[in-house]
Amino acid sequence: MPARVRIFVTCRTCREPLFAALSRIGEVIPSPFRATRTLTEDELVTSLREVDVVVAGTDPFTRRVLAAGASSRLKVLARFGIGLDNVDLEAATESRVVVTYAPKASSVSVAEFAVGLILALLRRIPEADLAVKAGSWPMTSMQGREIDGKTVGVVGLGTIGRRVADTLTQMGARILAYDPYLKDDPRLASLKKLLTSSDVITVHSALTSRNTHLIGEKEFTMMKRGAILVNTARGAILDERALRSALEDGRIAGAALDVLEVEPPSGPHPLARFPNVILTPHVAGNTAEATERTGEVVLEDIRRVLGGRAPLYPANPEVVTALGLKK
Repeated sequence: MPARVRIFVTCRTCREPLFAALSRIGEVIPSPFRATRTLTEDELVTSLREVDVVVAGTDPFTRRVLAAGASSRLKVLARFGIGLDNVDLEAATESRVVVTYAPKASSVSVAEFAVGLILALLRRIPEADLAVKAGSWPMTSMQGREIDGKTVGVVGLGTIGRRVADTLTQMGARILAYDPYLKDDPRLASLKKLLTSSDVITVHSALTSRNTHLIGEKEFTMMKRGAILVNTARGAILDERALRSALEDGRIAGAALDVLEVEPPSGPHPLARFPNVILTPHVAGNTAEATERTGEVVLEDIRRVLGGRAPLYPANPEVVTALGLKK
């Protein structure tokens, strides 16, 4: 390991135990804005001078940022989480920066949260809560629906989507799944079939250039009237304007979003006025357990790369091979 490793930390959910462990590897430099916001591209370019490791949140690690880091001494970009849509992997690979992530650490937390949002929408729990707090008692008028017997469309059948599907199956739901990267699961269906048949649609895809606004105006018109939609993946997979139109027209019965196209919103979100919409601040994976597991994965992979070994979870294995890092 280098005698004086410098570690820049931008992730907003990192906790003290990880900082303490990182400080035993080298000098830890937290982002001055870590508690309040992500950094801009210009701020990152400046901050990555003479840095060996970045523990990254959702800041924009663009080609320009990565080139600046690599031209100095950046070796490892450890994403504190599962999503990689804010990291230009092609640029990182060209710059020979090893990118790592924690693909399974928050899976349980996100899956549980998604199931919770589905049940909250079906049973109208937030609406009931607000009514009672406002002095009302709508015991007979606020009727909900059960998950038992419903068809649930799972968009993205990776680790999280599969766990959601398995949990809801145990609760009596029928599962349809759309995932263009899978071929052998009997629950797989076309996106059109999923949209037209599902009472509940829950999104668990990674964001790519191919699925931005995967669910837009056309897709909302296909949905069953009275369906509900949950997104705990990435905001840009949904077209929020199309969702707003679908809610205004009563085409869908409700939506729950833990992720937005722009985070955080610059002011009151246009969807906040709907009583049948739940908005949460990208907290599906933010549990004590998931944070601890993610920290352990991030720490282990940083140690491995700095020690000349291959990381457990490389996002660009081509660099691992090019650098000759062995397991």
